[in-house]
Amino acid sequence: MMKLVLSDGTEWVGESQGYDLKPDEDRTAELVFNTSHTGYVEVATDPSYADQMILFTAPHIGNYGVHRGQDESLKVHAQGILCKDANPVGHDPRSVSSFSEYLKEHRVPLLHRIDTRAITLKIREQGSMKAWLGNQNVPKSVALKRMLEPLQEHPILTVTTNANVQFPGRRERIILLDYGYKKSIVRQLLARDCEVIVVRATATLEEVLSYKPQGIVLSNGPGDPGLATWTIPVIQGLQSRLPLLGICMGHQLFALANGAKTFKLPFGHRGGNHPVRNALTGRSLMTSQNHSYAVDPTSLSKDLELTYRHLNDESVEGLRHKSLRASSVQFHPEAAPGPWDAGFIFDEFLAEVRRAV
Repeated sequence: MMKLVLSDGTEWVGESQGYDLKPDEDRTAELVFNTSHTGYVEVATDPSYADQMILFTAPHIGNYGVHRGQDESLKVHAQGILCKDANPVGHDPRSVSSFSEYLKEHRVPLLHRIDTRAITLKIREQGSMKAWLGNQNVPKSVALKRMLEPLQEHPILTVTTNANVQFPGRRERIILLDYGYKKSIVRQLLARDCEVIVVRATATLEEVLSYKPQGIVLSNGPGDPGLATWTIPVIQGLQSRLPLLGICMGHQLFALANGAKTFKLPFGHRGGNHPVRNALTGRSLMTSQNHSYAVDPTSLSKDLELTYRHLNDESVEGLRHKSLRASSVQFHPEAAPGPWDAGFIFDEFLAEVRRAV
């Protein structure tokens, strides 16, 4: 048995499946919820979930097990997984393991048989909050004290690549600045015959330009974009020279580099069913999303044009620079998991790259 304690003092006791925390072992992180019904492996391995625990709102998780190639990175970045009911067996004959076995391999605890509906409603009403996961016999006071410990460094710096990685391709050379990228972004670019070089988030402008790229992609990633200040001068230097596309965290950093501001949403957007509307054409899309922060629409400079809005809360979902070959989207055009409606974003970006070549 394990216990979940939230920063407001409420607690739930449930059953552990897979990796069992040792008596003196625990996890503390921000608790967020995801509304996806499938794609739990892709979600758990998304680096954007570093320093977070994921609560799945779908009642059953793990039904089809784990398939090869579903992972979005080399490890599970979530600090813990919570759900109503976790299936201990992957029923799809193509699966290589159950989800709980997969989490055990990565030393990530899974807590189920808890009231996920009540916890989700609490987050929706009060906003995302810190949480503690550990042994049920640990006093609540200890759990609450552990939640007060600050992060030692920006989460981007804990997930970015240690060494630049090159993926061969026959056409344009694209630099992917790694703030916590998903493999599916690389897959989408490789499927379009691009050469992709993944570069560490702390790379200088000179280092990036030394590869002689023809286009730049700013990846997704975890944490507060406003604290990733070292990225701003690099992005400013790149956007003035090359076609650029920002995705999720990359979208927020692109906005900051052009004078806009960001703010934290009450409980964020996470799931594969988020509708957005093209503000220029009126076309609507269903998108995959995973973010805590958004761009403040009142802070947009005269250089930025709003291209997409969220249909649920009217938050900013896309931007375009009026005079440079640079744009961004808050949603995930690579999906994984989620609908593929927005895949054309990569085609639009590469069309801009090819016009510039």
